[in-house]
Amino acid sequence: MKILEKALEWKKKMEDMKKKKYIYIYIYILI
Repeated sequence: MKILEKALEWKKKMEDMKKKKYIYIYIYILI
């Protein structure tokens, strides 16, 4: 059960990172 929680947490973290990356790319293109 603990491993599953960790996996979900990691997945969420990766998705957040991906969103941030896209935001940074978007800002970079605008500037």
